Amino acid sequence: MNCTAHFFLLGMLCLPFAAESAMYKCANSTGEMAYQDKPCTSATETQKIMPSSSDKMELDPILASIKLGSTGYMLEKMEAWCVAKAPSTASAIKQARVAWHQRHESLLAKGSHILQTRLSYDERLKIAVQSRLAHNEIYAKLENASPSEHLQSCEGIPAKLKDPQIDMTAHPILVKTIMGYTDH
Repeated sequence: MNCTAHFFLLGMLCLPFAAESAMYKCANSTGEMAYQDKPCTSATETQKIMPSSSDKMELDPILASIKLGSTGYMLEKMEAWCVAKAPSTASAIKQARVAWHQRHESLLAKGSHILQTRLSYDERLKIAVQSRLAHNEIYAKLENASPSEHLQSCEGIPAKLKDPQIDMTAHPILVKTIMGYTDH
């Protein structure tokens, strides 16, 4: 595992985030959609999007980067688990995970940069430990399933990697937060 991946040994943390801010979905004259924190100009269609509690997490660059990184880490761990429990699914899962990483390459690089510049090594390590503990609880529950349930779960992973819950490119607030981040 490379250095960047080590910094992303993170779990989805449900840290409190109190910012109340709206996002605006705007269509320009050519129909392209953009997300911004200010209302659209009068020449465009405006849709105000009030963030949900999960969206609020995506508004903070550190928390958004943790969410993104933890998803990537979870996928790697699930692939390893399925290789052990349902080896016949390994090729399809690997192919889907590689495709996920390719779709998220620039987001992952920017998220890693955010965490490396905004958090100390000790802070990143603490998050990694908490993540591993949370993931270990999930895998302990999976261990109690039958072999046929293992196979069924692993066979479903490639399709789930395209689900908006797992495909972070489907989270416009997260994408804007991470890609729009600039060092202070």
